[in-house]
Amino acid sequence: MKKLKFSIPKIKWGRREKILGTACAAMISLVFMDRLAITPWLQRMEYLRENLDSLEQTLLTEQRLLAREKMVRDHLERFKKYLVPVSDPGLQMATFLKEIQKLADEHQIASLEIKPQEGEVNDLFQIYIFDLQGEGDFRQWIRFVHAIESSPSLFQVERARVGVKEKQEGVLDITLRLTAISFR
Repeated sequence: MKKLKFSIPKIKWGRREKILGTACAAMISLVFMDRLAITPWLQRMEYLRENLDSLEQTLLTEQRLLAREKMVRDHLERFKKYLVPVSDPGLQMATFLKEIQKLADEHQIASLEIKPQEGEVNDLFQIYIFDLQGEGDFRQWIRFVHAIESSPSLFQVERARVGVKEKQEGVLDITLRLTAISFR
């Protein structure tokens, strides 16, 4: 069998062709480098930058929450007086009645009549309803209503009816409906 001979002819490149060949080889190697190393590295850097931004945002949020911790603790201490442990419903009703009577005495509401009404019972809370009727001047009633609504028992005036006492000038006859909530 005969051997085949391959021969590559020698090409003589001029100066211009050598420069163009070198430039093309450099361009092709740059494209390969870009595809193999630079683009994945840049994509990874972008991914890390996005993660870093997300973590910085989370850190800022956590720092704000920690800064607010003292304020939250102060609010919690102030509102603890409103969270009274629930006792027997009858005892709770008596406590509310005593508090209403005490506030009425402090604000000089005359002939106050308090009528407990049937409230609502729920798994989470119980609502107590009271109808009040009494006499007093306008300032006394305003102070009384303010004291009722700002008491630790969280009373709320649901309805009010005001009338003028015919026999006495400046004396108002007022009927209020109060509700109080007791959490279980």
